[in-house]
Amino acid sequence: MSMRKIASRLGVTATTLYNYYASRDELYFFIHIRGFELLFESIASTYKAKEDPYEKLCAVIEEYIRFGISNPDYYEVMFINRSVPKFLDCIGTRWRRWPAVKRKHPSRLFCS
Repeated sequence: MSMRKIASRLGVTATTLYNYYASRDELYFFIHIRGFELLFESIASTYKAKEDPYEKLCAVIEEYIRFGISNPDYYEVMFINRSVPKFLDCIGTRWRRWPAVKRKHPSRLFCS
């Protein structure tokens, strides 16, 4: 999918997207990060709601499945689409600092 197609589906111009993201890979990277933030938040709250370890495990597995069903687009970017850049793909690129910043601020979606 091109930036023009993404912009068209969002109802904005490609120029507007480029004001925020330098490339499709950068946009996908931020979608990837946001998806994992959402997944972490939902699994963490599910985990905390149970006392018994077995119930915690079952609840986490169910929440993971629920997340994938409820958020198919995020799930595809996070786990299925192999062309989406992952953290290790950042090594040696201008995005190399993102994984380190992400580990320090896991709940923050940064756009710098």
